[in-house]
Amino acid sequence: MKRLFYLATALLCASSFSYDLDEKPITTLYVGGSTSVSQLIEKISPNYTKQTGNKIQIRELGSKKGLYAVSKGIVDIGFMSRYMNKEEVALNPNLTQIAIAYDAIAIMVNSANKLDNLSKQQVASIYAGETVYWSELHAQNPHQKIISLSKGIGHGTLDIFSETLSIEYLTSTTDDELHFRRKNDHTLYRYAQQVITFKTYNQAMGFIERTPTAIGYDSYGAISKLMGNKKTSNIKVIALDNEKPFSAGKYNERYPMQRPLVLIYDKSSTHPLINQLVTFLKNNQSKQIITAAGYFPI
Repeated sequence: MKRLFYLATALLCASSFSYDLDEKPITTLYVGGSTSVSQLIEKISPNYTKQTGNKIQIRELGSKKGLYAVSKGIVDIGFMSRYMNKEEVALNPNLTQIAIAYDAIAIMVNSANKLDNLSKQQVASIYAGETVYWSELHAQNPHQKIISLSKGIGHGTLDIFSETLSIEYLTSTTDDELHFRRKNDHTLYRYAQQVITFKTYNQAMGFIERTPTAIGYDSYGAISKLMGNKKTSNIKVIALDNEKPFSAGKYNERYPMQRPLVLIYDKSSTHPLINQLVTFLKNNQSKQIITAAGYFPI
């Protein structure tokens, strides 16, 4: 299993692990997929290893590749930051999915921006290319073009973002740009409104920090790790439909753009560590870690 995991995931992701090929497979759980879920499991992994003596090998792949990896037996558990859709469920009847937490998708802008709130319709209008200048949204903002950032294809964050806002996307001729339009809008995509894609939250935050006209989104649990840092002092998370992801220091269940963090595995698997990890994630200590990381445990 370890050799298969190493060879197969090497094709899915450029990064690699350090492997001990003599280690017994039963003591290691191979997991991978959604970057948001992977980063959360990394926080819990040391406690899991300390209390069980078993290890977790984690690879950040993105939700789509996480589903593919578990469906092909490359990993024991796949991570997704959304539920499988009907088509995916039909194609993988042997897989089961369990949500471990909820995560808010936060909207970020530069601190120089006068806006503190946007509606879902306004965000959709920005990404669909209908609203082009910041001055259209706030009279005190300069008449400058909005630069939009988005997670790339294959990430569950993009799927939930576009689904919540009722927009759809088309890839450009290069992999680093997307084009959006409203769902059921059969006109041409607005190619003048190119949306820059990024892979990790720190890439987006770095761009927004340096660019007063930028807007982006990502996992609140992920970006909250860097908020307050000197390198992100020029970034603010704004409200969506007058709701902030966190309110009075607690996860805001009314926030309008949320998604589940999901574990996916073969329901017929006899690997003993799968159920062990699922049970471990439900204990109070794990829930405290999940909460401290900016997520809402289930």
